[in-house]
Amino acid sequence: MAHYKSTFSPKVEMRRERRLQMRNIVKSIMDNHVSSEESSSDDSIDYNSSRNILDSIQLDSTTSHATASQNDKFEESILQNTYTLDEDDVLMDDLFDCPQDLSPPLYNNARISVKNATYQLMDFVMEANLDKSTTTKLFKLVKNLLPKPNILPTTNTQILKVLERVSLFRSKFYCNGCYELCITRGVEPLRFSEVVDLDISSQIKTVIERNTSLLFDRHTLFQRFDVPYADQYQSVPAPKQQRITLIIHADGSLLVRTTKSSLWPVFASIVELPHQPTLYFVVSGTWKGQVLYPYNEKNDRRRVHADVVLLGKEAERRLMPVDGIKGVSPMLKIFTYPDQTIYDYMHLICLGHTATLIRRWLSPLERSKLLEIDNLLDALRLPHNINISFNHSINDMSEWHTKHFRLFVLNIGLPCVIPHLPRLNSSHFAVYCLAIKLLHCPKSHHEINLAESLIDYYCRAAPEVYDHSIELLSLHAHLHLAEQVRRHGGLGFSSAFCFESCIRHLKKLVHGTRDLASQVAFWFDLRTAIHRPHFQLQSPAGKTKILITSMKMEKYRSLLLNNLRAIGHDDKQVVLFLRYKDMFNTYHSVLYDRPFKCASFIVSYKTPNIDSNLYGNIVLFYQLKDQFFAFIQQYKKSNTTIFDFLDLPEAISHSLNENFPLLHLSDSYGIIPAGWIQHKCVSVSFHDSFCLSEFRVDFEHD
Repeated sequence: MAHYKSTFSPKVEMRRERRLQMRNIVKSIMDNHVSSEESSSDDSIDYNSSRNILDSIQLDSTTSHATASQNDKFEESILQNTYTLDEDDVLMDDLFDCPQDLSPPLYNNARISVKNATYQLMDFVMEANLDKSTTTKLFKLVKNLLPKPNILPTTNTQILKVLERVSLFRSKFYCNGCYELCITRGVEPLRFSEVVDLDISSQIKTVIERNTSLLFDRHTLFQRFDVPYADQYQSVPAPKQQRITLIIHADGSLLVRTTKSSLWPVFASIVELPHQPTLYFVVSGTWKGQVLYPYNEKNDRRRVHADVVLLGKEAERRLMPVDGIKGVSPMLKIFTYPDQTIYDYMHLICLGHTATLIRRWLSPLERSKLLEIDNLLDALRLPHNINISFNHSINDMSEWHTKHFRLFVLNIGLPCVIPHLPRLNSSHFAVYCLAIKLLHCPKSHHEINLAESLIDYYCRAAPEVYDHSIELLSLHAHLHLAEQVRRHGGLGFSSAFCFESCIRHLKKLVHGTRDLASQVAFWFDLRTAIHRPHFQLQSPAGKTKILITSMKMEKYRSLLLNNLRAIGHDDKQVVLFLRYKDMFNTYHSVLYDRPFKCASFIVSYKTPNIDSNLYGNIVLFYQLKDQFFAFIQQYKKSNTTIFDFLDLPEAISHSLNENFPLLHLSDSYGIIPAGWIQHKCVSVSFHDSFCLSEFRVDFEHD
C-alpha cells in the first residue's frame, strides 16, 4: 500500500516550532524593554528579564541540538528526497533597494541616514509580517538602543513622513440596512460595511517602474497565444503611447472570515507583462447548481451585451428569471458581456468538472486499482519549480489542492487511469484531457479548432458515458472555451491561478478582527513605499560547474568525449555545467537531480528538420565560447501508442500520440544547442514504457 506522508515533514515542524519560540522571545524582549520616548533610558532595561530570556534561548538550543542528533538518520533521508530552491532557480525580483537620499544622519556621526534606517526596518517588518502595534514597539526598542539623541521615527505617521509617503487609500462605510454612505460610524460596527479604495495609479506605477525591461518592445517574451496576441486585445486600436491594460479578478470566496466581519478583495494584473494572466476582464467562475443544460437543446447563437441587458430588465419587471437572466447587474455598465467576461479554467475545469469526473470513477474502482493509481502518483518526479506532492490518495481527492487537479488533467491523469478505468470511460477522458491541454496553451489555430471539435464530441457523449445528471452548467460552459481562447488567448494566460497565489500573501496582512480592509490597504501602501530594484532580464548562463575528471562523470565521460569529437567541439575548450538558466527557466541535469526527487532534466526539443517533438534526459550542459549546448540521452518511440489502448476515431490519433507519447529511454546520446529545448516534461510509467507530457506554461506553476 502506498505510504502517504503527513503534509509537513518532522524537519519542517521542528523549524516551525523553533521560529515560534523565537518570535515569542522577541515579543517578550520588546514588551519588557519598550517604553515611551520621553521616559526611555538605558537604566530602564530589565537585565534579569534579559538573563531569563537568554537562558531560555540557551536551553532551547541545547534541546534542538539533542533533537537534531537523534534525527541525523532522518535528516540524511530528507536530503535524498527534498530539493530546496536557490537563487539560480527563482527570479530574484524581491530584493531590498534603498535609493540615495539627502535625509539627515540617524544620529550624530552616524554612517546611515534616517531614511535608509527606516527603509531597512520596514523591510524587515513586512518580511516578518508584524502588525502596527508590534511595529511601533520595534521602532521604539531600536530607538532606545541607539545613541542619544537620534531621530528614528516611532509612530506610523512619523514613519510615513520619513518614507515620503502619504496613504492614499480611502475607507468608506455603508449602512448594512439602507446601503447608504455613512459620514460617521456608530457604536455598533456590525451595522456597517467597510469599502476601501486603494490608490490604483501608484500601485501600477510601482509595478511598471520595476519591470520596464519586460514591458517595452519585448514581444518575444510572450508565447504565441498569450493574451496580447488574441483577437479581443488586437481589436482595440493601439495608442501612440504604451498601452497599459488590466485583467480584474473578484473571487466569490471570501479572503478572511472572523466572528465580526469578512473580507473580499478585487485583484488586477497588467496584460503587457509576460507570464501573467492578463487583460481587462472580470474572470468569472461558474455557478454550481442542479439546473441541467442538455446537449441536444444547446443554442449556437452567441449572446450579445444588448440581449443580456434587455433580458435582465424583463426579468426585473416579471420578478422571475428570463432565459437564465435574473436581472441587470451594475457590472454591465463597466464590462461588455460576453466580450469582457470569461470563464476561469481554474474553477471551471480543475475544481469543477475534473473533480466531478474523479468522484464518479471512485465507486466502481476496486481497492487494488486505486492503490496502483496511488503508487503512480506517489512515485512522480516533477520539475523543481512544480511544488506538488500527492500526500493524499485519489480516494481522498477532496484533500487535493487546485494545483493537483491541474496537473492531473493536463499531464498525468490520462496515463494513470487508462489501465484501470473501463475502456469507455478512459476513452472519453482522453478526449477531455487532449482538448483542455490544447486550449490551455495552443500552438496553432489548428489546435484550437481541433479542441473545439473534441469538446463538442465530449459534451455530446457525456450523458451516454455517465447519465444526464452530468449535464450541468459546468459541462455546458466548455462549449464556449474554444471561442474564448480565440478572443482572449490560451486558458493558461487568463486564469485565476496567479490571483489565488496572491491570496495566501494577502491573508498575512490581516491582524485582529477590526478594519480588515484598511489594514490591507495600509500595508500595501507601505510596500509600495519600500523601493525595490528594477527587474533586469538575465542572459542565458551555466550554473554549477563540474570538471570532466569528476567522479560524477565516470559513467558519461567517454560518451561525452566521443560526441564532442563527432561534431568537432574541442573538449579542452568547453566548460561543463550541471544547470542552465535562460531568461526565466532553470533546467537541471541528470547528474544534478540524482539525489533529489525532482526531475528538471526531462525535456522536449525540436530540430530544424523535424516538425514533431523529440525528447531526452539532459545529462549535463556545456559552454563553448558564447554558445550553450546540452548533452542528452534520447528517448525513442515505443512500438505501441496510447491511442492503441482507447476506442476513439482515427482522426485524433496523431494529436493524442503527439501530446501523450509512449517512449522508452534508449542507449543513444547526442548534443543539441540549448536553444532547441522547448519545455520541461513529466514522465509516468505506463506498462513497459513511459508516457511523457510537456509543461507548456512553466511559470503558471511558480
